[in-house]
Amino acid sequence: MAGCGGGGAPGVGGAGGVVVFTVRWPDLPTPGATAPALIPQAARSIRVALTVANQPVAPEQLVVREAGGPATVQVQFDNVPVTTVTAVATAYPNPDGTGVPLARGTVPIVVQSAQTTRATLVLDSTVDSIEISPSPITVAVNDQQQLTATARDAAGNVVLLTPGALQWQVQPSALAAVDASAVLTGSSAGDGQVIVTDTESGKTDTATLHVDAGGAGTVRGVVTAADTPRAASVTPMAIPVVGATVTTSDGTSVFTTQTGADGSYLLSDIPAGSRVISVSAPGYLTQHHFEVMGTTGLVLNAELGLNPDPSPANPPTVTLDDPTVDNSTGLAVVTGTVTNLDSGSAAFVQNGQESLLPVADGAFRQVVVLQSGANDIVVRATNAAGTTLTRTITINYDAGVTGDFYFRVTFTWDQGSPTNRTDMDLHVWSPSYEHCAYWDKTIACGSLDVDNTQGFGPENFTCTGLESGLFRVAVNFFSAYTQVPTGCVIRVTTGTRAANVVNELRGPHQLTAGNLEGGYPVTVDTASWWRPCDVQLHADGRVTVLPPDTSVPLAGPLAASLESVRAHKR
Repeated sequence: MAGCGGGGAPGVGGAGGVVVFTVRWPDLPTPGATAPALIPQAARSIRVALTVANQPVAPEQLVVREAGGPATVQVQFDNVPVTTVTAVATAYPNPDGTGVPLARGTVPIVVQSAQTTRATLVLDSTVDSIEISPSPITVAVNDQQQLTATARDAAGNVVLLTPGALQWQVQPSALAAVDASAVLTGSSAGDGQVIVTDTESGKTDTATLHVDAGGAGTVRGVVTAADTPRAASVTPMAIPVVGATVTTSDGTSVFTTQTGADGSYLLSDIPAGSRVISVSAPGYLTQHHFEVMGTTGLVLNAELGLNPDPSPANPPTVTLDDPTVDNSTGLAVVTGTVTNLDSGSAAFVQNGQESLLPVADGAFRQVVVLQSGANDIVVRATNAAGTTLTRTITINYDAGVTGDFYFRVTFTWDQGSPTNRTDMDLHVWSPSYEHCAYWDKTIACGSLDVDNTQGFGPENFTCTGLESGLFRVAVNFFSAYTQVPTGCVIRVTTGTRAANVVNELRGPHQLTAGNLEGGYPVTVDTASWWRPCDVQLHADGRVTVLPPDTSVPLAGPLAASLESVRAHKR
């Protein structure tokens, strides 16, 4: 950013002078681009002021980078006193000169009569530190991990970084690679580090890296807790939790391990399928994470919160009541009680597959989608003192006797409680575009069973009529008292009316923002909407689960009467 000072120019009255600055904007940021030396690529405006003894001597001027505008812009100050003035320039991320400053610089300029003085003003980055997240990093061979780099100024404010100005490095390089979008892919097993450098500020950060050989049946990660700072201005740091217990089960066996000195753990030989990974430690609230174990290893990091109450001295006590079975719908209701919990959840196990079970005031009620044949039901409860498995209840269900259905879409999610009320909604559009949702649970070919407004689900759409064509499935994060990322899972199963057998899983997929069904009609995935799949029901009764057709906006009654259907939730 160059400037010149002078006097005696035409149009300048009295002894005043003219100061002209020339701003040369850098190229817009592109992945892998070389960062400029003087002005951050992310800058969209610069405020320029002239002062003497910290007092302004001319009105401040704003230089805005116009979209598609010239690469070089001039700004002129008239009637500047003939003396030494200080030029102050500050770069901002927003066109109106607002936001956390990206860079700042000052330079003295001598304004003399009948002379021109040239000066170069270098903007120094305001970035004081840069942080890699997650840290430490754990990934399996051929798996990926999204990395982020957060910059802060000396006051702790987040400073916008230019993606093209970040340089990522893995040491040793054979362990993994980081692409232009900061996605790390594991290459070979081992330990090393990831280094990021902001080339505009010169700041760097380093995170330890572990690349696991992976493979089915392994869960690896790090358990930490936020260290409460002594001063309010200090950002809390994550500290490892030593001796935390990580637990899961299949309803028959309990799989458990403990964290080491660095908070890391490895849980091995876990059966494939749906699992609830419970993380517990004395003095902390137990966490439960719903995950799906597949053909590769799983990485799960957890940050525990302090338990304001004394930790339980004994494992939970669980009672399991005899279930209520409705053979006409293929559903059962299982109830019971749990005492001595230090969280609001337990694990519900059906035929070896775990799902999250909400517990309110020491009681639970779970709607079960019965599979044809034997359904073995167990409840697992875990706290900081240990784990309890209930007796096994077996529900025998003959789908053929009851006539059953063509297919069922079952929706569950991993957040919620009676106080937080994480309200997620299942939406299904029939081939004739009838819209089945919480305000209209029954359509010509099927129905939705419940509107679960507190958490976990399940919500089930059951297709009982042969309407051939494409059924479109969507999930909406309606609302929550506390907005937290919520993992969603869809399972599609067939009944005996179908000509084939289907049992397919989609997810977990994370939604991050409740929006009261905003962003409607549905087209593509957003922070609040997920299109997991479409279900093709053929004229001969065959069922096929397909990728979602996002070329057709999913509209319907909701688009015309959004407020009226939202009223059902209020």
